[in-house]
Amino acid sequence: MVEEVVAVKDKIRVDEKDLSTSEADFWSENVPSKVTRYIVAFLVSGDGTNDARVTISRKKGATTTKKYVVSVSATGTEPVPRCWSRETPIMVLFGGENLSVVASAGTPSLSVVYYDDEL
Repeated sequence: MVEEVVAVKDKIRVDEKDLSTSEADFWSENVPSKVTRYIVAFLVSGDGTNDARVTISRKKGATTTKKYVVSVSATGTEPVPRCWSRETPIMVLFGGENLSVVASAGTPSLSVVYYDDEL
C-alpha cells in the first residue's frame, strides 16, 4: 500500500489555464489513447475583477458529461473538492477525452491536479 501511495505522489502534476467566456478544451491535446488520467482536484481562482461561475465538463468528441459548476469571487480561490486526496479521484478521463471549460465572466484561472497511468 505504501509503495502505491508513493508511486502516485511521484506522478502528481498540476496544469493551469486562464479561462474565458468562450468554451474551450483545457489541454491542447486530448488524453493519449493508452493513458487514463485521474483528476483529484480543481482549484478555481478569481481574476481580481469579476465574480464568475466556471463550468468544467468531461468531454469526448462533441459530448460533454459530469459537470462541475464552481462559483468564485473576484479575489477568491475555490477548491473542488474542499478536502481532496490523491487516492480518490473526482473525475477520470480516458484516451481521446479532455476537459471542456468556460467562465461566465472575466478570466478566472483553473488549476487541475491529476496523474496519468499508462495502460
